[in-house]
Amino acid sequence: MNESYLEQILELQNVGHRVPENENLYSSMIQSINISIDLTRQEMPELGRRGPYCRNVEFPIEITEEIKLLQCYDCGLKYDECGDCVIDDETWEKINPSSIKGGGLLCANCIIKRLRKAGICEVDAKLYINP
Repeated sequence: MNESYLEQILELQNVGHRVPENENLYSSMIQSINISIDLTRQEMPELGRRGPYCRNVEFPIEITEEIKLLQCYDCGLKYDECGDCVIDDETWEKINPSSIKGGGLLCANCIIKRLRKAGICEVDAKLYINP
């Protein structure tokens, strides 16, 4: 592990971002996972009873999943394709695309567009480019 990589990790720790466990600093980040399982059950009657004896699961079982990766709020560019641009919290809150304090994700181009729109001309930023 080289020194510049260690410096990047230390800088990420200081700004509160996740620290990678391996050499791939910019792996895909998951925003949400939705898994649905459809267990259709068929009633099995029992002789002499009004209600069902049991309800067996019918096969095949239908399973659907949806995985959303983090992406830029404005242009939709996926996080692992746009790198990481870190700006100070005060400036971020002025251009934050979400209603959650400190939340949201913007690519570098969209950050610049929002900064121009907000009339902010000078910002200290760190840009981490995908390897």
